Amino acid sequence: MYSIPLMNGPKKTLFNFSVAAFLAMAVVYLAPAQQPSFEVVISSPTAVSTEGTPVRVAVTIVNHSRENFLFHEPACGPEAAGITVRDEHRTVLEPRVEFRERPDTIPCGFGAFIEPAKKYSRQVAISRWFDLSRPGRYFVQAAPAGRSGNVSETQQSNVLEIQIVPLR
Repeated sequence: MYSIPLMNGPKKTLFNFSVAAFLAMAVVYLAPAQQPSFEVVISSPTAVSTEGTPVRVAVTIVNHSRENFLFHEPACGPEAAGITVRDEHRTVLEPRVEFRERPDTIPCGFGAFIEPAKKYSRQVAISRWFDLSRPGRYFVQAAPAGRSGNVSETQQSNVLEIQIVPLR
């Protein structure tokens, strides 16, 4: 018959620590992944626009949490909404001067709540915020920050490609 020798002192402490570490790792790897508390999707009614035509995108935020979700209203401006536009060379376009957040101004404080399991959608004219007057391909992405309970987070949306074609 086989018996397990008694462990005392440092061996017992090391054994207990090893078991605790193994259990902690098992919980981390076996626990379901934490789902983000919200999701962001941007879309456009058209993927091709003629130069000089206003370009609009819809920013949709879906609350996956069990609490109200607070975020900056997308109409506040590109920086508050976390909207970036890149040209076909992947260079980030700066917002027009009048829409940039500046240290000497009061940032947009308008927030909006989304109830649990609800969504919010807002159309914004990105051609008003960014210079999209030249023909080419532009890539738009939104990464708004939000707060659910005591947790603040930022999620990135899909990347939307918009093509501006010359006026004929």
